[in-house]
Amino acid sequence: MRRKVADDVSCLKNRKNKRELFTTPKRMSFRNQVLAAFKQLHKTRKVVFEGDTYALKLTQDKINEEFKKNKYETDSDKIKELIKIANDSETILRKNVVQLKLKEDTKDEERQTWEMKIREDTEMHDFTEPWVPPPVNKKQKKCS
Repeated sequence: MRRKVADDVSCLKNRKNKRELFTTPKRMSFRNQVLAAFKQLHKTRKVVFEGDTYALKLTQDKINEEFKKNKYETDSDKIKELIKIANDSETILRKNVVQLKLKEDTKDEERQTWEMKIREDTEMHDFTEPWVPPPVNKKQKKCS
């Protein structure tokens, strides 16, 4: 019996892709699936928002709030749906969210330079034209 457990542990350590540990086998209980999704979301937020204490705290609070809100859910279909939402959210966060930081050497508001932190998991899309932010209207019309 001991040898089988040791073989299972060594098998887990030798996996090439650590994300395989968080796949949800059919026999995994809802509790384990929820905990795996919760842990993976927190790990991903730490990677995505590394160095940004405000974003780290904000996402930590939001993840905890959403999981606490559904803590006492008993409907299995609803739980499956919530697990899928958590896993999809983690994927979107990991692949599509990047950090932008304003370079300090750019003082001119017209020609600001931003630095983008791109990770290995970040999906890159082929854009034909550069994105231009919409103009900011400083003067707003008064409602009558």
